[in-house]
Amino acid sequence: VFEVESTYIIDPKYLAQCTDLESRIDTIKHREIRSIFHELQVDPESGSFMNANPLPDRKALDEVVFRALGLTDQEIKALYAGLLELTANRLRKAKTFAN
Repeated sequence: VFEVESTYIIDPKYLAQCTDLESRIDTIKHREIRSIFHELQVDPESGSFMNANPLPDRKALDEVVFRALGLTDQEIKALYAGLLELTANRLRKAKTFAN
């Protein structure tokens, strides 16, 4: 139970400020969700992940959440880069155990 009590959730009133949230969800829910590298249009073998460029429908939906969290453009860029770096590290680690 303590895990639930310590889990942060976005207050729905911040999501309600987005008048086209349903249409943003609709555009993405009917397509295949690909790897994070594809969704953010980044080469998983690249040395830097600071150049993430989300697919337009992914960006539109992510933007609602990021703005509700009060993130700046720089924080969003760092968040994407961190996510990509963690994912790439995890995939590299998995490959070492598979060989």
